[in-house]
Amino acid sequence: VHEQACGAWRVVALIPGESTDARAAFVERLAAVEPALIVLFAEERVDLVDLAGALAAAAPRARVAGCTTMGEIGPEGLTRRGVVGCAFAGPARAA
Repeated sequence: VHEQACGAWRVVALIPGESTDARAAFVERLAAVEPALIVLFAEERVDLVDLAGALAAAAPRARVAGCTTMGEIGPEGLTRRGVVGCAFAGPARAA
């Protein structure tokens, strides 16, 4: 898991082949900024529904959106077959 943070936003990359613990750290680090919005960019074989569900549980006030890619640009540059998440802090969405 690679990370870059600056105040109200955070970019976290989950590199292919990393463990389940790395996936949990990915979710935890994105949720740490108490985001209003999380945007995921992932290789098409990543289960985005499952990952979005884990993020919704960890950051229930955040809206989660995502798309598939042919490569992801994160804190370490271009990766392939991974996931990059961008979390943006802000006011919570209405219930």
